[in-house]
Amino acid sequence: MELSALETFLGGHPRFDETALTKGSMPAWAHLACLTGALAGPRPTLGATYKFECGIQGTLKADLVVRRSDDSFVFVEFEGGGPTGLFTGDKRSRDWSRRIEHATSQVIDWDWAPNDNRQTSVLQSGLGAKPDAVYFLIVCGRDSGLKDASERERLVHGRESLQIKGRSLSILTWDQYAKELRAQITERS
Repeated sequence: MELSALETFLGGHPRFDETALTKGSMPAWAHLACLTGALAGPRPTLGATYKFECGIQGTLKADLVVRRSDDSFVFVEFEGGGPTGLFTGDKRSRDWSRRIEHATSQVIDWDWAPNDNRQTSVLQSGLGAKPDAVYFLIVCGRDSGLKDASERERLVHGRESLQIKGRSLSILTWDQYAKELRAQITERS
């Protein structure tokens, strides 16, 4: 039901600001939040607990943090969905968008914060464990914003090769996010 609501939303909104979901119905979607834990990291492991708008340190917040059943964590940044969410400009080889650059800089800060020993208690009290293994996921843009095979390949390359200190940083469009969630549901049915 939650995934159907997300798919319906995506079908009716070719472009949207992230807050349309993150401040709207998404925080009530417990099952999707836990399934999101399986979309990053080396093993598809379901989430055990989660928190939307999770404070990490000072003003640093993640849109969603999922503590997986193996006590690893997935930090998620949701950005808007629209045709310029991933790439912008008129050049033949368009630049990565400011949204992706912003999201990536947040991920770098999120990686730093748990390594500051003073801040591990924030996550431990909020989600019940110290983050020994942390993975990252950015959800941004729409498939329709990928103008050609080259941009699709660049996105796949980014999803498969980006790492921060050996930990994966995955990037999915909102359409891919919904498809991956559907695949997790089908696999577990």
